[in-house]
Amino acid sequence: MLTSEKDTGQRGQETKAVDGIEHRVIIRELFEHIGDDATLRLAWYLNETPARLNELRDFVADVSQRKFSLALRQLIRNGFVSRRHSDTFPSWTIYSLTPMGAAFLDRVTELAHWIDAHGQDIKSARGRFEKRSVRMLDAA
Repeated sequence: MLTSEKDTGQRGQETKAVDGIEHRVIIRELFEHIGDDATLRLAWYLNETPARLNELRDFVADVSQRKFSLALRQLIRNGFVSRRHSDTFPSWTIYSLTPMGAAFLDRVTELAHWIDAHGQDIKSARGRFEKRSVRMLDAA
């Protein structure tokens, strides 16, 4: 069956729409991921030096095993961390931050600096909000 130019244009727009939705899903997932304390701590640790699994586990010892495993898996899945296995016996695995992981961490660090610079403004806004909320509850 032959496809007209009109059909091709519509399919192109549909493809762009699907790509846009997938892109937004990735953005949402990454924001959820970076909001996880274990994820950021692991990334910052690996930014300093590659590490074995037990070193990483010890670094976030206050995090549950499940949360630790999920955070590390997501870092690997998203391409922020790589795993390298040895060919020796006993074998070992080294985890390290990838260049994309380092660039990601740079952006997160920029956001943290922005939060530091505006922390007092945020506290003030929260205080004003709380005062208004209390007054509204008292009036009701």
